[in-house]
Amino acid sequence: MPKNKKKHSSSANHSDSGMTVLPFANSFSVTLASGAATLEIAPPTTSATRVTQTADAFEFYRITKLSYRLRRTNQTQPIAATWVAGLVDNVPATVSQITQSPYYTLLMASDTLPSNWVRVPRSALKSYAVWYKTVSGTIDTGEEVQGKIFLCGNAAENVYVDVKVVYEFKMPVNTGITPEERRIKAVQETRKKLLDILFFDASRVRLEPAQPSTLPSVALPVPVTRVTDTEDLSERLRRLELLLKGPTA
Repeated sequence: MPKNKKKHSSSANHSDSGMTVLPFANSFSVTLASGAATLEIAPPTTSATRVTQTADAFEFYRITKLSYRLRRTNQTQPIAATWVAGLVDNVPATVSQITQSPYYTLLMASDTLPSNWVRVPRSALKSYAVWYKTVSGTIDTGEEVQGKIFLCGNAAENVYVDVKVVYEFKMPVNTGITPEERRIKAVQETRKKLLDILFFDASRVRLEPAQPSTLPSVALPVPVTRVTDTEDLSERLRRLELLLKGPTA
C-alpha cells in the first residue's frame, strides 16, 4: 500500500482558493483609563511584525477564529472583557454591562490564575462586511476593523489579554505601491477588460457559412468596430463614448 505523505506545516498556509491562512497568538498589556479600554483585533493595529508584514502583501483580511482570556498583574479590582463585532455606539462602561455578553470573561482581584478562555463562534465574528481592508486610513473604520475586545474595571489598572486568532488574507498586492495607486490600477484593468470585450479584433473571429433559416434577418444597429493593437487607450475611450451615446441627428 502507498505510504501517506506528510504535509509540511508553516506559519502561513496557502490554500487552493488563493487565500493565505495565518494563525497568530500574542499577549497584550492593556491599561484601563477611567476603568475602561478597548483592544482592536486587526492587522493594522496589531503590534506584531509577522502579522503586519503579511497583511501588507494583501488587500483584504478577515478573522475566522478567536479566543482570549485575562491574566492578572497587580490589579485590586475585578476586570471583565468581551468581544463585540462591528462598530459600537454605546460602549460598555461597567463590569456588569460586560458580563451581560455571552462572550465575557471575568478576572477577580483575588484570582491567582488566568480567567477562562473564551472561544468566540464564527457566527459571532461576523460584522458588516465579509472582508476588511488591511491598510488603515479609510473614512469608514467599519471597512477596516472586524471587531474589538472591550475591557471594564473600577480603576486605572493594567491587565494582560492573551489572544489566539486565525487570519485569512486574499488578493495579493505589490507592497511597493500605495493604496491609491492600487485603486487606479484596478480601475484601469477593469476598463481595459471592458474595452477588449466591446472593441475586439474582428480578424481573429472565424465566421461559419450562413445556414438557411426561417427566422427573419435582423440588422445590427451598430457595426462591429475593429481596433489595432497599436491604438492607445484614449482613442478606445473616445470610441466607447461615441458608441454609448448612439447616433446623433
